[in-house]
Amino acid sequence: MENKNKILFQILQNHPGSEPSMDFKNRLKKNMHNKAASLKRKQIFVQWFQLVSITIIPLTLLLFAFSSTGSEIIKNSWSSIIDGEKGFNKDPNDKQKNTVQEENNKKDEVKVKEESILKLDLPTKGNIEMLLEKVSEGNYSWSFNERMVVFTYSLLDENNFGDLFLWTIGEREPRKIEGVNGSPYMEYIWSPDNEFVLVVNQAGTSVVKWFSIVSVANNQLLDSFNGHEPGIWSPDSKMLAFNSVNEMTDQTNFEFTLDIVIYKISTGEFVTLLEGTDELYYVPQRWVENNKLEYLKGYNNINKKFDYLEIDVY
Repeated sequence: MENKNKILFQILQNHPGSEPSMDFKNRLKKNMHNKAASLKRKQIFVQWFQLVSITIIPLTLLLFAFSSTGSEIIKNSWSSIIDGEKGFNKDPNDKQKNTVQEENNKKDEVKVKEESILKLDLPTKGNIEMLLEKVSEGNYSWSFNERMVVFTYSLLDENNFGDLFLWTIGEREPRKIEGVNGSPYMEYIWSPDNEFVLVVNQAGTSVVKWFSIVSVANNQLLDSFNGHEPGIWSPDSKMLAFNSVNEMTDQTNFEFTLDIVIYKISTGEFVTLLEGTDELYYVPQRWVENNKLEYLKGYNNINKKFDYLEIDVY
């Protein structure tokens, strides 16, 4: 278009006596107007681009630098530059230190997640039970007065079977019981006075189970020992009757028999009440009174029937 206008001007200059037509003048005027408009648009675009380059782009970069993602990228880039400058002067233990730090960070993340999940603003029995159905898969047990619940909670970490917790109605979060490892195969037996819990770990196929007695008042492990089911509390909660596996050392047809043992809460003393033999075994059934226990007398000879008897404990 610009070359065409130049040609028109040359024609007018070379032929000054000729009078261009009105149509020619209009087309020439229109071409000049379009050229001016195009030049104006280019100037506006250049001014807009300069404004963006001077203000908007730096502002965007500044906001990105202060954002969490931008800060992390800048931090990592700066660390890479520093590490590159260090070269072979790095501490050979740095990798091990970083690994330990990462493990600690993961533990902290698990702890935060655990604390945030096990918390209720309205800790009623119904709300607590609804939460436990989700996080403990039903592995919990309420006290006789229905004021407290004991349960195992785990984040499904393959290296962690969970922890044991005690939750009291009205408290926003449960208390962790120290000294007792959790398991998906726990059985909980509350004492009649709601002061103690016998925790039986049912994991494994062995007849020998791991018993733990938890003090509710102190929120801690009172004692732990090997035993065999069942565990039966005395009516006054002062004693626990249970089976102990007695391995047979003589040459018999049976690998073990069962004794009845009494555990005294106040002293932590174990008293063997009835000792099994290669012919007999004993199983506690129920407490008749605080000092009298009903038990089953079994015979290793399958042709003989069971006997149900009573014995004074002290």
